[in-house]
Parts: sequence; structure tokens; C-alpha cells
Amino acid sequence: MPSGVSLSRFKSLNTPTTQQFRQGGCWPTSSQRLLLRASLLRGPGIIQAWQEWRKNDDLDYVDTASFRLLPLLYHNLASFDPTAAELPRLKGIYRYFWAGSQMTLRLNQPVLQALTEAGIPVMLCKGAALNLTAYAGKGVRPMDDMDVTVPFAQATQAQAVVERAGWRSLCRHPGKLAEIAHACHYEGPGRAQLDLHWHVLHGDCHPEADLVFWARTEQRVWEGLPVHILSPADQFFHACEHGARYNGVAPLRWLADTALVLDASGEKMDWEALVNVARIKDLTLPVRDTLVYLREHLDRSVPDHVVQTLSQHTPSLLARVDYAVLQWPIPRSIGFWNRLLISLLGYLRFKRSCGYRRVLKDMGSYLWVMHNLDRPLLSHILIELKRTLAYLLLHFRIQLERKPRLLWLAGMPKNGTTWDLYDAEPFGTRLFCWSKPKALFHLNVAEKTRFLELELAAFPAVWWDLQARGFRAMAGGCPVEVEAQGAGSRRILLKLPREEGMSRTPLLLDLRVDQPLEPEGDARSLGLPLCAIRQLP
Repeated sequence: MPSGVSLSRFKSLNTPTTQQFRQGGCWPTSSQRLLLRASLLRGPGIIQAWQEWRKNDDLDYVDTASFRLLPLLYHNLASFDPTAAELPRLKGIYRYFWAGSQMTLRLNQPVLQALTEAGIPVMLCKGAALNLTAYAGKGVRPMDDMDVTVPFAQATQAQAVVERAGWRSLCRHPGKLAEIAHACHYEGPGRAQLDLHWHVLHGDCHPEADLVFWARTEQRVWEGLPVHILSPADQFFHACEHGARYNGVAPLRWLADTALVLDASGEKMDWEALVNVARIKDLTLPVRDTLVYLREHLDRSVPDHVVQTLSQHTPSLLARVDYAVLQWPIPRSIGFWNRLLISLLGYLRFKRSCGYRRVLKDMGSYLWVMHNLDRPLLSHILIELKRTLAYLLLHFRIQLERKPRLLWLAGMPKNGTTWDLYDAEPFGTRLFCWSKPKALFHLNVAEKTRFLELELAAFPAVWWDLQARGFRAMAGGCPVEVEAQGAGSRRILLKLPREEGMSRTPLLLDLRVDQPLEPEGDARSLGLPLCAIRQLP
């Protein structure tokens, strides 16, 4: 379980108070929230949110999740202020995503036609369905792949049809997925991507799980083919279930999807059906949190009794643990164990109606298929256990090699010295310490020493324009000449002055940064990321 997660957190998830959303992952940061507001509000609020976003952000350095929102921002901004200076550039981004989405739809049309001709009902999900309903065909919802759902009873037949059409799965065991998973990913001609679902939800995969959804679908025509679309209430629920989970690229689109589903449905939104399906599927937590976020941050109208009813429902312990764990980042270095934990949680949800014997019997084959393993499961566990032990030993060594070992090369006294450094942190296989904006060091400097070399951690070069940040140094009360300095420098040379009467043992080194870094979510003011201070002749 990720660090910081406790049972008290799981219990608090059902508190019917204003929600405190963890920034990052599936929940927006403050910057992303402003971009969402500019993309989804109506009236003067669009310009206000857009101007606030531009104060601290730039289109040249926008993150991937925010970049995917720009087509929606273009459409919203153009509808309110057609003379906005950024519109030509945003229009180009909109056209890029529109062309990609059209290519995705065109490449997937033949396989959908093959499924229809085989007598298999096809339900469009996620982007393809939302572009027909919530986005009203504007083409502002980017699509990298196409998601379609078929009835569970025809899952094996549908897989055969897709494979005969020339599509191939990257899974080593696609024929076994129907019994243990909700979908299978396929690649087709022209590198087209298709997610073939036979269950609507990730964690509810028993044979009759989707009957309630199929019974409420709406009939549409897409590219001349009859297709099914989830009802507005089920579309909203589906977006919550898929979106409220951690992803390396924050899935901000799910908040835009849910907001526009509410807008498109209007008074037709069946709140009772939404509450009932959330209760039946034991997923009241993501639905409640989404509704609260839409109401508090995106100015959507949500009935109070709906949020209150969802808050009064007590989810199972498994649902609370599952919801908490799925929102926490997955460290790459121990990703196997996190994935294993998430798989086990999903497996327990999937098998919750089965007896313990069946659960234990099928667990091994489930993990083997879901992790796409090419060797026995036990062999992979032993390999990952070896890697994890190596990882833990590395960090144990880092905890032993604290600041004294880090700066011994500078000849620092072992006793009576105060270092203006924060705790040591790992950077790859190295160790470094952030200095404070004003950092004083007492150094035992040899007579032959002419230079001090500051080695910095190799963070992105854009951070290290030290002149712009007002970096300066003094030694023994005298200014120090900086001979190697500039954007991207990892090694900074300080030329020691040779003033009469200046004490060199110990030497007081004063490093100052007038404009410290203050990262979002970090209460510290950061100066330099020091790996080492070396004496050079």
C-alpha cells in the first residue's frame, strides 16, 4: 500500500462534508482547475479564468493533460470572445486533434461494420459516444482509440470477428480475458486502436453485471451503422468510474466529460437512476466526489439531496480501500507490487459473490493473464522481490549517507557547525540536499585551494539560470568570483579571494539565491540542489 495511506483515511472517505481533493493524478492542480474553468464556464467567467491561467502558465510549456483540453478551450473561448489573441494558435491545436479523431473513427468503422453484420449489438463508449451526445458533434473531445462494448454472452464471438478483420491483441492470452477482465485492447490497420469491452465497468465483471446498462441504452446511427449509447445517467456514472483513478497523464477529460453530460442532459438527467446504480455497484464515493467538485469548482447545478443521499450510503471496506489506493501515484521503482495490489483489489471485487474456494482457485490464473506474463507467476514474483530488495537497500544506504558524508569533501568540521540544508533526498542513484535561500557553511580550506566547486543535481536546465535567480556567493566576508555559471550548469566554480587577513580555517562560505524556488505543494524555499562541495587547487 502506498505510504501515507491508513485505515483512518478509508473511514473518512464517507464523511458527508465538503471534500478535500488531492491535487494531481485524477484531480486537477490549481493551474489545471483554472484551465478547466476557462474551458467549461459560460459568460465573463471564461475570460477571468483564462487570464488567471496565463499569469503563471504558457501554451509553450503546457502539460499533456492540459494540452488535451485546448480544443475545448478553443471552442468555448471563440464562442464568447472571437477576437481573443490566442484563438489562431488554439485553432491550429483544435484542427490537429480533430484530424486525429477523424482518422481514429474512419479506421475503426470497418471493424464495427463487421461486428454489426455478425449480428452483435455494438455500444459506443467514452470518447466516441460523448462526441455524439455531450460534445454535440463539435469534434473537441480528442480520441486516441475507440471504445466499444458488446454483450458478455457474445464476447468470444466478437473477439473472433475482430481478429478475422485483421486486428491483433498485444495480450499473450486474449482468449482467456473474457472470463477474468472487462476488455481487450487491439491494434489494427494503420495503427488504429480499439478497446473491445464486454463489461462496462472495470471492477464489476460477473455475467449479468451490464444488464441494467443495456436495458437503458439509447439507439443512434453512427456512420450508417445502428449503435447503442448509454443513457445520460449511465454515461455520467461510467465517466466517474473510469476517471477517478490515478494515471501518469492526469485524466482531466473525465471532469469535462461529466460537466458536459450534465449540460447536455439538462432536466432529463435521471438522478434517481444515477444514485441507484452507484449504490448497486458500490461506487458511491467517486460519484459523490465528482458531483461535489463540479458544484464547487465548475459552477454546475447539482441537487443537494443527491449528494446527501450518496454521502449517507456506507460503502463496503473493500470499496473504500479500492477507491483510496487507486487515487495514489504508483512509483515506477515498485510498480509491480502496486499493480499486483490493484489487480488483487479488482479481483476481489470481481469475485465478491463467489466462495473462498473459487477465489483462491482462480487467483493465480487471473494474475498470470492480467499481467500478461510469459513465465510462471511465481518466477515473476521472485524476480520482482529481488528488485524490490535492491531498491530498499539503496534507500537504506541513502538514509545512512546523510549530510555529513555528503559534504566531507569540502572539509567541514564534524562538530559545532550549522548547515543551512534540508534533509538529503535521492536523485537517481545520487544523493543531494536543497540549500536554503541563504546558506552559511564553515569550511576547513587548505592553503593551496583556489577554487570551490559546487556540484548540482541534474534537474531540468530551465531551472538553473542562476543569474536570473540572483545567485551570489561570499567567502570570508568578501565577494566571490563565479567562473562557471549559466543555464544548465551542473558544476559551479567559485574563485576564492586572497585578501590580507582573511581567515581560511575555518572559512565562512555564504551562498545566496535572491529568487528561491517555491514549488507548488512544497512549503520550503529552495536554493541550490547540492550534491557536493569540492576543493580544487
